[in-house]
Amino acid sequence: MMLLYLYNNIHTKEITDILSNMVYDLLMIIVLIAGLVYIFRNKRFIVHPPIKRLPSQILKKLGRKYPSDITIKNYPDPKTRSKLLTLISCMEEEQLFKNNPLKRKILAKKINTSIPKMNIILHRYLDVSFNVFVNYYRVDAVKKQLRDPVQRRSNPLFNIAHECGFRSKTSFVRIFKDFTGFSPIRYFRNLLKEERMTHQSRTLSKMI
Repeated sequence: MMLLYLYNNIHTKEITDILSNMVYDLLMIIVLIAGLVYIFRNKRFIVHPPIKRLPSQILKKLGRKYPSDITIKNYPDPKTRSKLLTLISCMEEEQLFKNNPLKRKILAKKINTSIPKMNIILHRYLDVSFNVFVNYYRVDAVKKQLRDPVQRRSNPLFNIAHECGFRSKTSFVRIFKDFTGFSPIRYFRNLLKEERMTHQSRTLSKMI
């Protein structure tokens, strides 16, 4: 009846325009409803967008008591999380990085998986290769010993490097510089300089 009334009282062109506007309005309503449904279903991602690379504190939330500087870039599922934390535990508690060399199959066996799957876990959740993962802990161990006056007095620099898993002086210097931006000697000198300045500052504060 409505269409008949429009046809009898309005020109054909006007009817076409009205119908076009009605279709357009209907499509806009459908798009709006679809948008609202999408927002409702994905509100946790819109309000709190996924972080590409999470800070190291996320490790604490995953069940680790003492998180390190290693970072996780994605939220793993429970099974993968367990494997990931085992890998980190092998480095931080068992200190397998000191093995010279540390073979991939040893770590893969620790988490009951294949070497390719272990590499995927490291890449996807830590954004590192196997070598970078291991060398991170080796460099960190060297830095910790250099900060300890007792350790560095009783052990030459390259002996420390060897104890921390580095096979040769050349590879140690190259890898250490890749991670710190300094050669081991330069890093050690900067460390001594910083310690002297701290000592002088404390001495002056006591005098004042």
